[in-house]
Amino acid sequence: MNKSTRAGRCQSGLHRRLCRALSPRGIWPGLVCLTVTSPVQGQTPYRNLPVVRDLELSGTKNDLSPISSVAVSQRGWIAVGQRDDNRILVFRGDGRPLFRFGRRGAGPGEFQMLGGFVGWVGDTLWATDVSLRRLTFIHPDGTLLRTVRNPAPNSASRRIPASAPRQGEMYITGIGDNGTAMAFSSLVGVSIASLWRADPKALQSTIWLQSLDGTEATFLGFEPNRTNGCTEGAYSYYQIACPLTLTAFSPTGDRYVVARPGRVTAKDGSFWLTVTGTRGDSLVHRLVRYSGTPIPRSFVDSSKAACRARESTAARMAACNDLSHSPQLRYIHRVMLGLDRTIWLELQPDMRGRHWLTLSPTGEPIGRMTFPTRFFLWAASRTAAWGTETDADELENVVRYRIGR
Repeated sequence: MNKSTRAGRCQSGLHRRLCRALSPRGIWPGLVCLTVTSPVQGQTPYRNLPVVRDLELSGTKNDLSPISSVAVSQRGWIAVGQRDDNRILVFRGDGRPLFRFGRRGAGPGEFQMLGGFVGWVGDTLWATDVSLRRLTFIHPDGTLLRTVRNPAPNSASRRIPASAPRQGEMYITGIGDNGTAMAFSSLVGVSIASLWRADPKALQSTIWLQSLDGTEATFLGFEPNRTNGCTEGAYSYYQIACPLTLTAFSPTGDRYVVARPGRVTAKDGSFWLTVTGTRGDSLVHRLVRYSGTPIPRSFVDSSKAACRARESTAARMAACNDLSHSPQLRYIHRVMLGLDRTIWLELQPDMRGRHWLTLSPTGEPIGRMTFPTRFFLWAASRTAAWGTETDADELENVVRYRIGR
């Protein structure tokens, strides 16, 4: 069976079990062979894209407290979450203030613990409250639209498929324009049937598409444990430069991405990149190969010294000397989904700055760019990147960079 035939049969639903079996470690239950393409070679010279800083929202001028989120709407409005003040500041795309919303409390329009998951559905802003376990929807004029309680675990009247694992506590990550919410669920008390061939020790959570009216819950897959298979030595210390499994959710609630390490040697490495949609289908599933940076001896020595400095007993200090290390420096440090469904991978940072590789929605390389070392990326598209940047006094500003101009 050739690749195109296999993809077609997977799409028709005739070979769902076969497709699931082909996924790495059985982590994704959907149609994992929808997209089969040649690997991206790390040694390919990616096109360097220039970045130009074209907007700054001053932390001093706008009285920005520690920032918990930055969310950008399709028209460019910028919502900045304020963790300590339990409020959200909203700005137009040109930086002019639009409105402020929220305060500390438990009533309508108030927050106890403003979460890091904040986003837009059109011009309507939504925000999560981790403590109150509810969603708040905010009208474009800055007034309260409505609040919705988070779905209770296993409360949906219909679960798809019926054999899906049970849910733990639900945490909303994105809202779709059709009124559904993407969420991850804790594994506490969750039963995972052998049908899914998943090792609970390798999992961090289950992932769902949940209707806010409580009628339906669709199981999308498992979020792999971030450090699964990457702990060695006494006291389960992490391996030095350990390749990590990374997961990110789209704020539009229509997909999530997982980058899971593959084989790493002194010469090359690889990782599986999988993007899953709202039916549990793999929109992208490919093996990405790269040539990374061999780990320097000085890095290993300094890491072991830092480990010993943290410990207070001779036995634990000695264990630091036995830490194993990866043959290469960690290649991917963060993964993110763009506002336009692009895929973003943060590579090994260095003195020149923080390097990001952006891929098309189908996983094809678009280009590579470098931001200042003090810049933390929160939202992005092919043409712009929004984030926070600390100044010399460690004050946070919200900034925007234009890309490729």
